[in-house]
Amino acid sequence: MATKYWVGGDGAAPNDWDTAANWEPAIVPASGDAIFIQGSQSILDNVDRSANDYTDFEVLPDYTGALGSQTEPLIIDVDTFKFAGQGLAYIVLDASMALAIINNTAQVSTGDNAGLWLSTSTAVTLTTLRVNKGIVAGPIAGLELTLTNAFASFLNNQSTDVRLILNAAAAVTNYRQTGGNNLVRCDLASTIIDGGVLTTEAASAQTAIILNAGTLYPNATGTIAAITVNNGLADFTRSREARTVTAATWNGGRIIKRSTVTWPTTTLGGDIDGTLTRI
Repeated sequence: MATKYWVGGDGAAPNDWDTAANWEPAIVPASGDAIFIQGSQSILDNVDRSANDYTDFEVLPDYTGALGSQTEPLIIDVDTFKFAGQGLAYIVLDASMALAIINNTAQVSTGDNAGLWLSTSTAVTLTTLRVNKGIVAGPIAGLELTLTNAFASFLNNQSTDVRLILNAAAAVTNYRQTGGNNLVRCDLASTIIDGGVLTTEAASAQTAIILNAGTLYPNATGTIAAITVNNGLADFTRSREARTVTAATWNGGRIIKRSTVTWPTTTLGGDIDGTLTRI
């Protein structure tokens, strides 16, 4: 195994992965190598690296270049993945792996924009995606993203450090957040909110939601099979769409309902209507 650092800037092909002069030492990475991306030179050419199996892939905090594009993402087969760069990146993970850690991305405008767009290849599962800081979205348009666990955390600022966007084409089993202003459009089996803001949209269906702190805006039209509110705010008034909640447990915090929400006849823990004005 060797360690290779991207430096880029070759006079003839400054953005080409397959140009030896763009690496330090000046040898194109081979299977088994550990790769570190640094500097400012983008990597845009020969970005399908699926034929190689690298060990470590880390984008360092000083990196400001772009990695891949929406139409030609960087496709990599790696054992460990860490990202803290400041440039726009489109990355496809081409092998199942245990953990991807995101500590920073380009700080782009809000909405559906992201500094890091992440996908997985067909039949590839990322066990845990942990976003500590940055704006991350997936999958890339037309591609897939399969996750067992998605975790939105924070490093310094619980409100602004993180924005994680999981679009409708994502296949995610478990979701948890302690911070950020996050958006989910896909189905989830388990959702735990310990802080921050989570908005659901589109036809996202939720099997079980537990709200311990923070704010939930359940705007999605998919059914919520069970919701437990221990603290924080679950506000159903941001959308006029018809929605269904099959079972609810209210132990604390606040739930604001809307007349377009079909609610269970009995709410365990008490009658939530006494805590709000129906809209």
